[in-house]
Amino acid sequence: MTRKPQKDEEQAVLDLLRAQCAEFPGGSLRPSDPPDFVLTTETGRRVGLEMRRLFPDQSKDGSPRQRGEMLHEKIVHHAERDHVAASGSPLAVAVFWSSNDIVSGDTAVLARELHDLVIGAMPRLAPQPGDYPGALRCVLDWNELQSAALGLYATQVTVATYPGVRSSTWDSVEVGWLWLPVDAIRKAIAEKERTLSGWQTSVDEAWLVLYLVTASSGRITDDIRNASYPSAFNRIYLFDTISREWVRIDILGTGWP
Repeated sequence: MTRKPQKDEEQAVLDLLRAQCAEFPGGSLRPSDPPDFVLTTETGRRVGLEMRRLFPDQSKDGSPRQRGEMLHEKIVHHAERDHVAASGSPLAVAVFWSSNDIVSGDTAVLARELHDLVIGAMPRLAPQPGDYPGALRCVLDWNELQSAALGLYATQVTVATYPGVRSSTWDSVEVGWLWLPVDAIRKAIAEKERTLSGWQTSVDEAWLVLYLVTASSGRITDDIRNASYPSAFNRIYLFDTISREWVRIDILGTGWP
């Protein structure tokens, strides 16, 4: 996802997860700190929600992320900013980049092109096989992008709307396999637990949402699904914001009643 203010990004992720995950309870959600959000369910239970973005490596050996990533995110962020400034409707946009290097001076032009392409795709939004019920989506493939300079650097742009999602999420997606080790998840959980004792008594349950941005589905591997994660959180979700794949990971309780 682009580098929007952290609380806005986390709110957008929660909106997407709640739209995708049928077991996620309804109710009123308000920002807090800490926890990041408090959800008051329809039955009156208070759930504290902590958020954490995961940054996978580009390979199993931990090689660096692509050098052009910041330029990619700058382009997507500026296009998103223009859309929001024009009071545009909430959209889920994903730009899939190639490995071609971008010249920094081209970013403003490419951002305007991206914004215009997304606006032009909106009349074509339609239900797609296998999508979430009520979702509408349009895919701009490589052939369509060739008419714009953006086609030199991007291979695909997807535009979608999801029922119940109130804010836009514009994602910058890098090429290559993004490796997410089980140990990285355990480390993220442990880091979030360091502040848990300071707010756990103010809520009925404490949940953690770990989220990541990847190029396609399949990044939440069987190794991740089958592992156990010792934690004092009552519930932990792992959510891929691009594929909309989510999993409620196995917790070994360490102290919660």
